[in-house]
Amino acid sequence: QLRGLPVDARADVFAAGAVLYEAATGRPAFPGATAAERMAALLADTVTPPSAAGLSPEWDALLKRALSREPAGRYPTASAFLAEVRRLRGGVVASALPDTVAVVDFANVSGNPEDAWISSGVAESVASDLARVPGLRVVARERIMKATAGRALDALEIGHALGCRWVLSGGVQRAGASLRLTARLTEVPTGLVVSSEKLDGTMDSIFAMQDRLAEAVAARLAPSAPEVATPTGPEPTVRAYERYARGKRLADRLQKGTFDEAQELFEETIAIEPRHALALAGLAKVHAMKFTYTTDPSELDLAAAYARRAIEADPKTGEPYSWLAYALFRQHRYPEAIAAAERASTLEASGSYGPYFAACAYAASGDVRRGLEYFQQTVALDSGHGFAWLGLGWCHLSLGSLDEAIWCFRKVVALEGSGGAGPTAGAGGALAEALRVSGDLNAARESALSALVSVDKSDHMYRDTFRGICLASLGRTSLQMGDLEAARAAFGQLIAHLKGRPRALGCGHLMVQGLAGLARVTGSAGDLDRAIALATNREGYDFSWSWSCSEGQTCNELAAACRALGRPDEAETWETRARESAPRG
Repeated sequence: QLRGLPVDARADVFAAGAVLYEAATGRPAFPGATAAERMAALLADTVTPPSAAGLSPEWDALLKRALSREPAGRYPTASAFLAEVRRLRGGVVASALPDTVAVVDFANVSGNPEDAWISSGVAESVASDLARVPGLRVVARERIMKATAGRALDALEIGHALGCRWVLSGGVQRAGASLRLTARLTEVPTGLVVSSEKLDGTMDSIFAMQDRLAEAVAARLAPSAPEVATPTGPEPTVRAYERYARGKRLADRLQKGTFDEAQELFEETIAIEPRHALALAGLAKVHAMKFTYTTDPSELDLAAAYARRAIEADPKTGEPYSWLAYALFRQHRYPEAIAAAERASTLEASGSYGPYFAACAYAASGDVRRGLEYFQQTVALDSGHGFAWLGLGWCHLSLGSLDEAIWCFRKVVALEGSGGAGPTAGAGGALAEALRVSGDLNAARESALSALVSVDKSDHMYRDTFRGICLASLGRTSLQMGDLEAARAAFGQLIAHLKGRPRALGCGHLMVQGLAGLARVTGSAGDLDRAIALATNREGYDFSWSWSCSEGQTCNELAAACRALGRPDEAETWETRARESAPRG
């Protein structure tokens, strides 16, 4: 790398060897008081053999090979390096990984698409049972979906991506009424399959088979823990189980077109089993997500009602608390939303929805500093959570930490291009706003234009809102650059876009900002009066809180327009309102 030559995985073997050398001997392999001295040592010095520090001569050979300056002289792969380390340690490998297990969707061995629901249903059921084992943490399903994102990864790859200690995987094979479950428990640090199970039965016995599998895995991972506690309630039926599993697969896609199908399947589930807690939680999620693109407040009422029914049916399941938190947050019941989100996190420690919705509630209520803390918790649990990075960037921007905001927004844009599950679309509009505020106007305009292309290609549930954010930022950037024609075009497109989409999330704020921006370009008192009237009466458009769709930013844009048009008294009024709604922290 220092020589500018091509690199491959053997560069990482070299780096791991250097870390292992220092851990084993207490001194760096390539010492130096400055970076230049360390680089010179790396290129020229001979490494002191580890045996000089009291290790056996075998370690000399191992580390000499790992630290070979020529890639061809090193271990070809990390697994080959690890195998040699394990051999010298007599097969004993210490791990600081937490006692966390990821249960991935079982492979559909029969290959029949109609049986795919069994694969995800078995994984979710076993994961739910294991989550009840004291001291054992189970990776949340949404994190697993983001880590895999439709890719064919083996258990070790999944385990390394999630940072968990064990991965439970397997296969489901159905032939008529007969069913076979196979499962493998892989220990991630060693790569060893530490347990395997094969269960044969019928579809009618699938619940008993899942219980036996969960008990066997729990006995291997937490032998001193009590037996897996199964939820109380009526005996489940395969008909309800199938409908729920099919609905869950659809709801997890987070796409507009699948929510109606998922809702129908969840409703069929509770028609069979009225106290099916997970189906009730699924309905809470569906109605909560429907609000994001309809902004119909009745959807929030339904989401909260279904979440409460799910909690009543099974108060020890975390998911319904998450969706209750979302509904309450959107209803501006912030303390209740935070309490529900905290309960979700307590019940599902590895889940990211709890801290994420708590962060949203704090940020929307103006407590940006606390919101920032909870967004940080979210990305610590799920580094691929695009919306949490977006929230983190928005908090930093609100607090004036521009470098941090720009870094976070760049992270969101990079995640959009990664093909992961549940990404944002057009987050470059938020990046453009941070770049504009920092004074990098050329980069801001480029980011806004690129984001418009990205969002126009998507069918994202926030598509209309994100497109509006991009156009608003492009208009402000062009205005600041003195390009009045470009600013007029951007603000004009923003207004035309939102006229046909009055129920898009937060579009009322964006419409006011667009009219105020156009007034600054044209000097039109009529545009400014329309902006003020809409900001005052809020009729016909949605004024929900969202990124760049906040009271403070809207008031500031109105104040700037009033000053530009020579109306200082009104400008002071809007500036006062902006200060009153300014983020705390």
